[in-house]
Amino acid sequence: MKKIYTTSHLFVILLIAGTSFSQSITCDLFSVTGLVPDDFNPDNTLINIQMGGAETDFANYPFINSVTDCNGATVATGGLFFFGQLGNTEQGYPVSALPENVCLPLSIEFVFGNDLFENDTCLFTYGTTALGAEFNPILDWTVYPNPTQNEIDIVSSPATIGASYILLNATGQEIKTGIILSTKDRIDFSNVPGGFYLLHLNGTFQRIVKD
Repeated sequence: MKKIYTTSHLFVILLIAGTSFSQSITCDLFSVTGLVPDDFNPDNTLINIQMGGAETDFANYPFINSVTDCNGATVATGGLFFFGQLGNTEQGYPVSALPENVCLPLSIEFVFGNDLFENDTCLFTYGTTALGAEFNPILDWTVYPNPTQNEIDIVSSPATIGASYILLNATGQEIKTGIILSTKDRIDFSNVPGGFYLLHLNGTFQRIVKD
C-alpha cells in the first residue's frame, strides 16, 4: 500500500532528515511558563510552553486541546497550529481568549506526537491564589478595586516580588514608581487627580480608573 504524505508531513520528514533528532520525549520535558494576550488576535490567549531536553529533541504537531478552570469548566480550547517544537525552546500556543478573572488553578491539556505520529497527552496545572484574592493569570498580576477612589491593591504571584512598577497618566507622564515587596502591595491614589492611568509591571499594562 502506497503511503501518502501531506505537505506538513513532508516538512517534518525533511527537518528530521537533515538532523539527527532524539525522540525520547515525555511530559516531563514540558512546562507552562505563562499566559499572555495574543497581539495578533485579540480573540486568543497565548499559553507559553517551555520544552526542555536537548536541541535535538523534537515534538511533532504539538497543541493545547483545552483549558479548564478550578471548577472543572472548559474556559478555552485550542487546535493544531505548529508543525513542531524543538527542545530547549519556548513557544506560545494560541487558545480562545480566557475570561479576565478566571478561577485558578487552570488545568491545561497539552498534546504532542512522537516519532511514529502517535499522540501523547500531558495535563499541566497553572496558577494558585490565596483564598478570596482576585487574580488575572493573563498578566500574572491584577489590581483592585478598579475604579478606585483612594488606593489600589496589586495582587501578584510570588515570582513578581522584586519587580518594579511604573504608574503613568493618560499622556504617558510618570506619576509613581515602586517595587513589589509582597504578593499584595498597595498604591495610594488619594493625591492623584481623577482620570485614566496605566500601571506597567512585568512588561504588561493594566488600565486604572480614578473616580
